[in-house]
Amino acid sequence: MKVLCIGLAVMDISARPISQNSVWQEKQSIDEISIQLGGDAVNQCIYLNKLDMEPGLNICIGPDSTGEMLVGALKQQGIDTSQVCIRKDSRTGTSLVIIDDAGERRIFSATGAERLLHMEDLPSPLPEGLKAISLAMNREQFCADCTTGYKPAYYLLNSLYYYDIENNTESQYRNTKAGRDAVLRLYGVEYGEGKAFADDVAAYDSVNGYDVEQARALFQKVYEQAIADGNYTEGQKVHIRCEAKASAIAAEDTRQQEYLNDYVAEATKGTGFEGLVDFEFLGNISNRYDDVALGKIEMIRGAWGGAAFYPFSTIRVYCEPDYMGGMTKIHESCGWDPTVETITIPLDGEEVTDTIQNWAKAIQPAGKFGGDEYAETRLNILSYIETAVLGSYQCIPFGCECECTLFSKKIEYATEDYNIMYGYGGIRLMKFNYNDAEWAEFVASQNGTIDYK
Repeated sequence: MKVLCIGLAVMDISARPISQNSVWQEKQSIDEISIQLGGDAVNQCIYLNKLDMEPGLNICIGPDSTGEMLVGALKQQGIDTSQVCIRKDSRTGTSLVIIDDAGERRIFSATGAERLLHMEDLPSPLPEGLKAISLAMNREQFCADCTTGYKPAYYLLNSLYYYDIENNTESQYRNTKAGRDAVLRLYGVEYGEGKAFADDVAAYDSVNGYDVEQARALFQKVYEQAIADGNYTEGQKVHIRCEAKASAIAAEDTRQQEYLNDYVAEATKGTGFEGLVDFEFLGNISNRYDDVALGKIEMIRGAWGGAAFYPFSTIRVYCEPDYMGGMTKIHESCGWDPTVETITIPLDGEEVTDTIQNWAKAIQPAGKFGGDEYAETRLNILSYIETAVLGSYQCIPFGCECECTLFSKKIEYATEDYNIMYGYGGIRLMKFNYNDAEWAEFVASQNGTIDYK
């Protein structure tokens, strides 16, 4: 299959000629009654098949003889029907087309399953392939060479997320054991007695997200599976477009594209995809977040920024369609359904399984674990949700923006550890080490040059 047609499929029953002025009788003869395949996706697919484009169909039908007839006719023409969905509680859409002597058509439609195609019905890339792309990236090199001041990131929530800012100004989720475990779980890094790392801190410090050999093995697995499923033809190029930004592509964007292509080229060496996968960054895109959610583009480059966040609320934008207003509104995702995907979490000595969306609801203030007595439980649940979202590889973190600050020797801040809520303490907590005269004397003692190294 080289082309996938997505949309409507119906069975058309045509009758001709039937004049608008016909006198209707209980039974009468006409010249022709015919049955044809119809619907925009089906029509396009049949046309492409005549051009030897090897098309496939992603449509919905009902569990009835009409649907069986429709799929059977498509198969007879050699069209790939592996992505056809059957809606058990609906019927296959059918239209009655009445054509008069002049060729004018009047259509009567009995709608059904053809209107029930959802985002989750769309074929999504094998998660192993997305994981392979993630493991192929040398984030340390990428951030150093291709960004202005980013540092590598392996997580969804960075150090700007505070779980108890009112009572603890150092309550960064990322610095908790639960936060570290979320990443260690994702990369399969273990710690403790008899393991390579004594504790979670040492294990977390070892993570770099870079494993070319594992990426190569995953690419080959995806290649073999795609061939077996009929979704890929040997030698077929895989061109991945990435909507990168709202403005024009700049030198930094081009460099990122080149490095990403180099990483994947290295990780596909010796696999069926060698020399066949490439990325293209696109600029001047105004709706890239909507485009990826609606499946209009294969990939986007996105970012969070500009505000402080409460982690228990923020996680909802990734996994709670009820909160966001539908499946297409959850962030940086397409075809992944957190209302169906489940997580099993150890709670009070028991293994508890629920959907990702329900777990996210449970850690909200009105949820089952919203009370203060469940503070540690909430962190633990959040940790598992973060691993699940990252493990779906709907989004692949690569870096966090950093800022560098030069402290004046004339003043002393309340803290040298930046906090998103109050910076370095602000003017109210700032202290002067020198008055103006003392400062002038100090500068003169340094021959007019202050060494800030």
